[in-house]
Amino acid sequence: EEAAAAAAAAERAAPRRTGVATLGDSRRAAAAAAGPPPELPELRRYEENKEFMEHLKRGVPPVELREFDLSSGAPLPRPVDIALGDMRPAPFPA
Repeated sequence: EEAAAAAAAAERAAPRRTGVATLGDSRRAAAAAAGPPPELPELRRYEENKEFMEHLKRGVPPVELREFDLSSGAPLPRPVDIALGDMRPAPFPA
């Protein structure tokens, strides 16, 4: 009776997969699980962002990247990482 149960369990088991898995396979699976990339806003001209750039030069997060406490209106301390590249020599829009 144990042999019959073992044989029935073997028949129900999923088929064994064979082949080679690569790092690219795992990256594609992770990207598919993460979903589509976020929508990014349109690029803005350097000249249109004087206030934004002044905040960055002072080491202060720009207003649009700050978070505020809705009950008091006080700014919340949140870490912000910003990386900029000077693309002014390139034609706009790139």
